[in-house]
Amino acid sequence: MVKGGSDMWAQLMSFRLKPGKDTAGLREQLQAVEQPDSGLLRTMIMQDQKNPDQFYTLVVFDSEERARARERDPRRQEGLQVLRAMLADRLAGPPEFTDLAVAEEWTG
Repeated sequence: MVKGGSDMWAQLMSFRLKPGKDTAGLREQLQAVEQPDSGLLRTMIMQDQKNPDQFYTLVVFDSEERARARERDPRRQEGLQVLRAMLADRLAGPPEFTDLAVAEEWTG
């Protein structure tokens, strides 16, 4: 299926781990803070094959508006504090965020 002119929106987060740290528990904590009907369509955590301390997280939403509303959702705040503490302990520096408009999308 091919889509063009989509309202979908994505955000790419890149981060580097401190030596000896890993991503254990990250997926579980991310899932714990998620709320139903947030507009989140997909999350992928990817590791650079040539630099195993470098990671990327791609989140895709049905629209930027719903993604921004999700950021402000008070139901997520307590869980996000736990996630931020986890990341502060494991990341070598602050993550970098890139906002992306989905221009084309297909599967298969």
